[in-house]
Amino acid sequence: MSGWGVRTGSRVPRYETSGTGCELANQNLHKKKPDKNFESVTVVKTIEVYDTSRGPNAGKLITTA
Repeated sequence: MSGWGVRTGSRVPRYETSGTGCELANQNLHKKKPDKNFESVTVVKTIEVYDTSRGPNAGKLITTA
């Protein structure tokens, strides 16, 4: 994963201490560590995904939100 720059009008990452983001994170964590819980999660909305590998597809847009 790589990231750079902040676009004008892009969503700022949200810090959540309850709600669906925390519930989903804790469900996944409990699969391997049932006695542990996250206190919070950071939710980031991905706007665009680009190929960052070497080769002919480097830099090409893969998908948008």
